[in-house]
Amino acid sequence: MLYLAQVKNSFNKDSLDLQLIAYQQANLSWSICHPEIITLHNSNFLNEGVLVLVNVEENKDVVDIKEAKDWILTLINIYLNSESLSLENLQREKSKLEEWKQELTSEQQKITQDRLELETRLEQLQELEDNLKKIIKQQEN
Repeated sequence: MLYLAQVKNSFNKDSLDLQLIAYQQANLSWSICHPEIITLHNSNFLNEGVLVLVNVEENKDVVDIKEAKDWILTLINIYLNSESLSLENLQREKSKLEEWKQELTSEQQKITQDRLELETRLEQLQELEDNLKKIIKQQEN
């Protein structure tokens, strides 16, 4: 599994600790992971604080490790140059959200009104039922 991790100094001077930050899911999206540390023994080739991409097996053995700088710069470049992040698109999305919010508010008000009408009709039916029971009881006597 591929992780984004940060290099930390270990108590042992011949090893490094990797604090796992996020992991790549099957659909190529990323999720934050619970703080976990993997120790690399006989490794001191990375400086503390460096972000790395680390491929880890299920038994927590490190298969591959490389600096994440180029990967992060690529992501930043993709998202900053993406047309979906333009001010116009963001304003359009904001307008859509506002329209949806108004529609939902309107629907909620209609549902509330319908519920009140149903409660009123239920009360009326209950009264009719009670009146019918009284009439039937009077006719029996």
